[in-house]
Amino acid sequence: METMGKRLERIRKSQKKTIKELALEVGVPASTYRDWEYGREIKGEPYLRLATALKISLHELMGVSKADFSNIISKIKDIQDELRNLENDLQSLL
Repeated sequence: METMGKRLERIRKSQKKTIKELALEVGVPASTYRDWEYGREIKGEPYLRLATALKISLHELMGVSKADFSNIISKIKDIQDELRNLENDLQSLL
């Protein structure tokens, strides 16, 4: 499985961008961006700036396929339905 750092490096190189160029587009120091490619955790909002700078979707940046994403959404909806049913059961007991 491809790590986030390797994915960033692969996409950046496929777009023929340097670390310095992409860091500037994302609004971080080149050293921070380089750390991300070496495996340092990315926290918060930079994900959106990275996806925008690389012109890719967030799920592509995260390494999640559209099918995986659809399955996740489906599971969330199933859980929401189960929670509604539980809530209704609890309400009927009151």
